[in-house]
Amino acid sequence: MGLRPGSYDSRDFNKEQLKILSEARKSFRNTASTDFGYVNSNGTAGRTQLYTKKRIGLFKTKSEFVGDLFFSESDDNFVIACAFYTTEKRPLPSRLLWSAIRDLRESVRYYNLEEKLGKKIIIGAERIENT
Repeated sequence: MGLRPGSYDSRDFNKEQLKILSEARKSFRNTASTDFGYVNSNGTAGRTQLYTKKRIGLFKTKSEFVGDLFFSESDDNFVIACAFYTTEKRPLPSRLLWSAIRDLRESVRYYNLEEKLGKKIIIGAERIENT
């Protein structure tokens, strides 16, 4: 699946970052119908916004901002941190978002990405109250 063309500047990414981010995008899209916005990176760290498609009619959908995904890379590890925001209309993040995080952890373990890339992959998520 990979990352969408035009959603990032390919000069700022290496193969390891693209592989891990494509697995993250696949987990979010398949599990929670959530996709990335533009992916910003400075070579070792970056971030993107998460949008969920919400059905508002029979054939219409609307994108809703649900959180941020941060990633950083060092010599030994690769960290993915997700922040899911809550609002008055949406007091708790969707259970599907938490399931996407679990799915990402399982796919990293299933494909042995830590051994293939030679780095420890740390994946975490938290809920942030947005006022």
